[in-house]
Amino acid sequence: LRWRQHHGDTFSGPVVLMVYGAYGIDLDLDTDRDLGLWLDRGFAVATPHGRGGGPPARHQAGCRANRDRSLADVRAAIRWLRRGSGAATATRLAVLGASAGGFLAATTLNLCPDEVDACVIVNGFVDPLTSLNRQDTHTTASDRDEWGDPTLPTDVAALQAISPVEQLTYAGAAKALVIVS
Repeated sequence: LRWRQHHGDTFSGPVVLMVYGAYGIDLDLDTDRDLGLWLDRGFAVATPHGRGGGPPARHQAGCRANRDRSLADVRAAIRWLRRGSGAATATRLAVLGASAGGFLAATTLNLCPDEVDACVIVNGFVDPLTSLNRQDTHTTASDRDEWGDPTLPTDVAALQAISPVEQLTYAGAAKALVIVS
């Protein structure tokens, strides 16, 4: 969680929540070259290190049939920021996710639509079942290891339960939705 020093020890204002949490990878704000662009415009920037990203135990705790845990972690981060449970309070909240992070960002529109003001999805993995059924990509094997095997009924059921496309029901979600692919 980062904000400019002139805000002091606590922050209340707009927050960009950058999400990823897959393939054992976490976002690192300290190496994000675009971080200053947000901070200079008065935003705080946060990234949860949820299950699905990070070291092997945390990664395994959030992949395949456990993918719902990474969603729960993002939802908890959103609520923590909105309620001001820590040093930052998000008066406005934009969720930003690319690729597998786009899956998490899109899912926030279903999980907590009233707490997300804007959602930006860049080349998002928003329809995992369709993507996993394609066998003509160079990432098919690693994607199936991460998300599940579309030939196994248990994996299909788990993905259908959390898929942003399958679960989209609330038409009045974020006030702004940007999808870039």
